[in-house]
Amino acid sequence: MRSKYLRAVVFACLVAAAAPHAAAQTMTGSLYGTATDTSGARLPGVTVTLSSPAVIGGEDVRTTSEQGLYRFPTLPPGTYMVKFDLQGFQSVTREAIQLLAGQSLALDVQLGVGTMRESLTVTGQAPLIDTRNSSLTNIQNAASLENIPMKRDFTQYLNVMPGVTDARYDFSPINNVHGSSSRQSVYSIDGVNTDDPSTNATSVALPPDAFQEVQVTTAGITAEFGDASGAVFNFVTKSGGNQFRGGSGGYLQNASLQSNNVTSALQSQGVGTGAGIDHLYDGTIFLGGPIKRDRVWFFENFRYLNENDIHSDFSAPLTTRDKMNFVKVTSQITKASKVEVGFYYRDYSNFPYTAVASYTNSGDPRTWIDVEKKNFILVPRWNAVIGKNTLLDVRGSISVFKLLAADPNNVGAPAYVDVATGIITGGSDQLFGDNRRNRHQVKADLSHFTEHLLGGNHNFKVGVDAAIDPVWSQRYLQGARGTTELAGCTSQCVSVTPDTQYLLFNGAPYRVRLYNSPLLQKFEDRHVNAYAEDQWVLQDRVTFNLGVRFEHVTGNLPESTGGPGQYTPASVVFPAQNGLISLSTVSPRIGGVWDVKGDHKTTVKASGGRFYNQLNTSYVGLASPAGIGYREYDWTDKNGDGIYEPGEEGTLRANTVPNPAHLPQIDPNLKNQYTDVYSVGFEQALTPTLSLAVNGIFKHDGNIFGTVNAAVPFADYVPITVTNPLSNQPMTIYTLPAQYQAIAAQTVLTNPMSPVALVRKYNGVEAVVRRRMAGVWQFEGSYVYGKGQGNVGNAFSDSQTAPYSNPNSLINRYGDLPVGPRHQLKLLGTWLAPYGVAVSGYYEALAGIPWTETFFGSTTVKGAETARFLKSANPQIQSETFIDVAVEPAGTRKMDTTTHLDLRAEKKFALTKGQTLSGMIDVFNVFNGSAVTLIKNLNVALPGFGNPAQVQAPRQVRLGVRWNF
Repeated sequence: MRSKYLRAVVFACLVAAAAPHAAAQTMTGSLYGTATDTSGARLPGVTVTLSSPAVIGGEDVRTTSEQGLYRFPTLPPGTYMVKFDLQGFQSVTREAIQLLAGQSLALDVQLGVGTMRESLTVTGQAPLIDTRNSSLTNIQNAASLENIPMKRDFTQYLNVMPGVTDARYDFSPINNVHGSSSRQSVYSIDGVNTDDPSTNATSVALPPDAFQEVQVTTAGITAEFGDASGAVFNFVTKSGGNQFRGGSGGYLQNASLQSNNVTSALQSQGVGTGAGIDHLYDGTIFLGGPIKRDRVWFFENFRYLNENDIHSDFSAPLTTRDKMNFVKVTSQITKASKVEVGFYYRDYSNFPYTAVASYTNSGDPRTWIDVEKKNFILVPRWNAVIGKNTLLDVRGSISVFKLLAADPNNVGAPAYVDVATGIITGGSDQLFGDNRRNRHQVKADLSHFTEHLLGGNHNFKVGVDAAIDPVWSQRYLQGARGTTELAGCTSQCVSVTPDTQYLLFNGAPYRVRLYNSPLLQKFEDRHVNAYAEDQWVLQDRVTFNLGVRFEHVTGNLPESTGGPGQYTPASVVFPAQNGLISLSTVSPRIGGVWDVKGDHKTTVKASGGRFYNQLNTSYVGLASPAGIGYREYDWTDKNGDGIYEPGEEGTLRANTVPNPAHLPQIDPNLKNQYTDVYSVGFEQALTPTLSLAVNGIFKHDGNIFGTVNAAVPFADYVPITVTNPLSNQPMTIYTLPAQYQAIAAQTVLTNPMSPVALVRKYNGVEAVVRRRMAGVWQFEGSYVYGKGQGNVGNAFSDSQTAPYSNPNSLINRYGDLPVGPRHQLKLLGTWLAPYGVAVSGYYEALAGIPWTETFFGSTTVKGAETARFLKSANPQIQSETFIDVAVEPAGTRKMDTTTHLDLRAEKKFALTKGQTLSGMIDVFNVFNGSAVTLIKNLNVALPGFGNPAQVQAPRQVRLGVRWNF
């Protein structure tokens, strides 16, 4: 294995490494430069004319300053032509200049003596390196995205970027970046945050043909952006143009177009079928053009997806139906003022619900959940140029996210959860219904450029942004329905006790949970932020990027309601509580860039800053008096009918219902979580088309949140000695004293420091090479080595309450982080082969991550075997029937390395009147690899310990056709 990685490292260093490094995360880029004569003297008064099909409103004309400087700020990504004219000098034109959003490219020009009728045209040769910005940003434009053979998914486009991987959360696919928590990245559309305020995952998914560019900024993020200790992902959308352009496309996959990668070894471990596609039908249509030339443009894209996936550990295909529509209108109101409005709508359904579909509930269709997502977002933007050097930009969003859950195969049966096997039967064990997760925000900033100040030139920027995140959530047991919901049912209805969940132990009645549902919970966060930045350029060689950000967030609980239910017979109103969380923070940002030779070909960059984490509504929700909870009793099924009846309950074993006398609390001294991020590296233009970058990234998290149960102090748990079944050595675990087993929990959200503080850190290096399209090929590759460790994980389910529930949860908790492979190698490229065929490929090799269970939301220590200590074998256990404890450090057990090669062959045919028709064949996982990606469980006491739950998808073929005009 080591030699395999050594070969990969050597190959990456010699042949490849990361993607292009651009400027701060934004929708636009900028061109700037200096005009000189052949002696090097600077030329003021040069007329600089810029034009591009991407720019609405026609040509933009500027004049060089007394220092011979010119600037074109806030340019949309596209291809540009810049012409330089001065009386007595030869005219020079630079054309085919490719500008990406976020880039600040230096385009210097030297004018020879002559007449303006004499002209010199230079094609291409745009600078490869941004010498102004210290951020670590990688970009893929629309053309690259169309060429890459990959799943046409909103977040999959991010996973080709250096340091970005799948974060393994099926509810709303998210990404992990350089060891940070998977919840601490910002997903933005045209610069506006679209994160789900309840989970911090993205709440939307644009149709892929709406993308103009995708940007990923992973370090050196400027003060303009908060809530992003991981990354800022920005999707820049298309805007139309002065000519009508459009087309349509269709993509097909089915079971007959894929192989079988379930080996005999996997079969012996219980894998009957592999992952894959039962069928996929993907259709798209798009159109853009002028409503009025140079004044009003539009772009529209509609996509429909019908997909049935096969999972190794589930008995039925998982169906997805997805309708997406995106519309954008751009209007140049005046020469100095522009308005854009984007509108996005999505109607999505998933059944059985992927995030909870696993071997644990595969055998009983009554346990299957259907989830629908219906959301829209309106994104208006206005910017205005004030004078020559000042820009005002105002943008906002209205985002509505409706999450609807149902159990269509269940007519009232409750859930039976076997705690010995994990198997669920009867009904769903899920505790949610309809949800509303909205985010509304406004952002404004003012930029001003000035020369001759403090020995250099400055680009100042100040701004404010504000947001309100109203969330409400229905909470009830999906399977255990009340009499109102059962009214009108046929004889198929099952007569059950509502609000009740049953626990079995190896099929026998064990315990019963009596819930305080139904509930309607309401949460709200309010954000007010301000920031100031300065890009200070000294002698055109050294740039300092300085910034500071102020953030204030408030967490409130609007009025919520509960009941009536089986165990809360009367309706209850929970009064509003404001200011339960109130955090104010100041975070500095600093970065520097040194243009070593002054030729824009070699730079040294460094950055550092503090990034405070997003405060989602789940945190303030922990203090809600309307919190869902249960009383758990021993259950004796006296009449053997499998249904709880009053009088069948025994000893009260647990009570998680919020107690009016001891409601959950927020620590009044709570401090916001943060990540300190540092980066240092260099970037080198090796040739006019080839660049190399190497960067180190270093992170440390502090003030990490955890919930503690103040009603049962850690010190009151009783230490007992047991034998570790792995090492046969004695180890200490902790048992709950009998007097505490029926006491209601007193939950407190705090920054726990004792007996140990929560820590998470990451150190990594990213080596990079990129060759832009020249001749007949382009290439991009990256190798990342990153070591992330801590005693709190970075997966989605690790960030809320783990691991401070009790002392046993801290045992063997420190180790490798569960998400983010230590080695990442990614290579992608395109070759324009003979006969008009374009061949593209993507290769990825990811080192195995710690073992992770398929069970959704598990707080098991990832990558560590868990042993079950039974009271029957360890009589010193006081209250529990058993105690599960990790018996080796986190991350000890890892998945195998996952590799796959994806290829595409595309042939384009020219039709009449500028139309083209393309046919393509994609082959995924060419070598039919079958690495295990999830296991059934980590508990050696449960059936299927360490057995595969899912394997990577087999070799698949996708057929596609695309028409453009």
